[in-house]
Amino acid sequence: MPPLVRTPETQHRIHFQDCDMLGHLNNARYLDYFLNAREDQVAEHYDLNMGELARAQHAAWVITKHHLSYLKPARQGATVRIRTQLI
Repeated sequence: MPPLVRTPETQHRIHFQDCDMLGHLNNARYLDYFLNAREDQVAEHYDLNMGELARAQHAAWVITKHHLSYLKPARQGATVRIRTQLI
């Protein structure tokens, strides 16, 4: 397996369907963005397919904690950077 990338980063454009009526990224969608980024980053940086791994080993990775800080509104059409970390 390749060496661990300390904090891989993914960029994602915010779509209209992910926003609330004020045009902000809905807080419930933040976790979806993180989970999708994690899957993409694990495939890109560690050459692992989480679905295949789960089927082959009948196991999955467990998320035990989330840390989110809402520093400013993320608006429709903007690009956000998503950083994840394996610990």
